[in-house]
Amino acid sequence: MLLEAIKTGNLDEELKGIECPEQYRREAEVIREMHNDYFLVRAQIKTLPWSDFKVLDSYLNGSHNLLKLADETDCTYDGVKNRLKRARNRIRQSTASYRFECAILFMVVEAPFDVFCGD
Repeated sequence: MLLEAIKTGNLDEELKGIECPEQYRREAEVIREMHNDYFLVRAQIKTLPWSDFKVLDSYLNGSHNLLKLADETDCTYDGVKNRLKRARNRIRQSTASYRFECAILFMVVEAPFDVFCGD
């Protein structure tokens, strides 16, 4: 039922007649936000320079550990750790910036006209 409500996006219809629909609604919203966050982070990872993308993606999908990455990139173990840390920080910053810009845009779109025009 919750899965169907998430798939269709029509929570009101899918949760009609259900006991405690607010609990399911909150769970569906959390799952939707997690889904959106996942795709946002994946999109931000794809904006990294190719060499950083390959290292981070290989590490995150589990195909390479730090030793294998160090060997394949001709870096030291600590060099790969630092490279991953810098890439994660870039992703964190760019994701936060993107969310901030979206929040501002949402406020502008959702705010009444007179808020911005002073009427």
